[in-house]
Amino acid sequence: MAAIKSQINSRDLRVGQPLPFSAYDKSGLLLLKKGTIVNSQKQLDALLRRGLYRENEPEIEEYIEEEPENLDPFESIGQIGYSLERLFIAVKNKATIDVENQVMHLAEKIQQLCDTDTDAVLGAVHLRQEASYAINRTIQTAVFCEIVARKLKRSEEQRAVLLAGALTSNIAFWELQNKLYRQKESLTDVQQEKIRLHSSAGVKILSGAGVTHALWLKIVMQHHEKVDGSGYPAGLQRQEIAPAAKVVALSDRYGAAISPRAYRRARVSKDMMRDFLVNKGKEYDATLCVLFIKELGIYPPGSFVRLKNGETAVVTHRGRDSMKPRYVSVLDARGELFLNYPERNTGSSDHEIQGMCFLEETNFLNLHKIWGYKVD
Repeated sequence: MAAIKSQINSRDLRVGQPLPFSAYDKSGLLLLKKGTIVNSQKQLDALLRRGLYRENEPEIEEYIEEEPENLDPFESIGQIGYSLERLFIAVKNKATIDVENQVMHLAEKIQQLCDTDTDAVLGAVHLRQEASYAINRTIQTAVFCEIVARKLKRSEEQRAVLLAGALTSNIAFWELQNKLYRQKESLTDVQQEKIRLHSSAGVKILSGAGVTHALWLKIVMQHHEKVDGSGYPAGLQRQEIAPAAKVVALSDRYGAAISPRAYRRARVSKDMMRDFLVNKGKEYDATLCVLFIKELGIYPPGSFVRLKNGETAVVTHRGRDSMKPRYVSVLDARGELFLNYPERNTGSSDHEIQGMCFLEETNFLNLHKIWGYKVD
């Protein structure tokens, strides 16, 4: 019988992701082997009601285990988020872990996913929100960076370092970031100070964990600097800021704006793209602003649009014309769910895009089916 000591809660498990440990009932009976995948929220809720327990581990040497090759972005993005959060916890607990290799491993997985299907990856980071707010935002930023850096013709190695910087840019801030996501009150003086210092604190944490790559650390230090000098922590301007840090800054700003908070709704991507275009060269690099808009499109995959006939559609693929993406309808004019997600013709007057919109709840959508990865 296993030495059961710790009860498992909902934060330890994720639907569709392999268990990182074996789970037992209160008496010590094995219920789920390590690596088992819980396939539905209903199944997960039932298991948690029964009571799940795990063995305490004296120290976890490796927080990211080798996983079978999986290029389905809607599963892989969730796995990356789970691994990144465990890595952050490991660093916080000063566990023995090779941070450089672990983070680079995650960066390379994002690159592989973008190699396979960039549009589906964009859909996944816009719509799959299973990890915490801070982790979701970090992965969003890294994906946007990868897309922009490819257009800039950065090498695979250069992009990997850029993604490593993006993935760890908020390592000193992620727990507070999750708290602020739910906070409706104004920031306290202490919170404002932590925000202002989190870049330099992140460099200190990463250096202490064995990260030595100079550009990686510079990205973390400078990812909130702005070309007009209004950023922090050092108020750097234009050429004083590393080009890679400028990419992270722009990507992070976009991700923050399109993500909702307790005190405000998310902004639609079209509005943010317009802001980047109008204000290019002020806070953010002008060339990057134009490139960012061109590469993600006015209607990025994973965004929702309202059609002329009243249907609600989700964008699935970018088009050659940024104003003419591909999309499938998910709700009819009465708000009823389409079961087969019909693709709409952008040339049809009834199916013209009238504007962007939000769906507060998206868990009912079969993202695998919408992007053609799994069919019921």
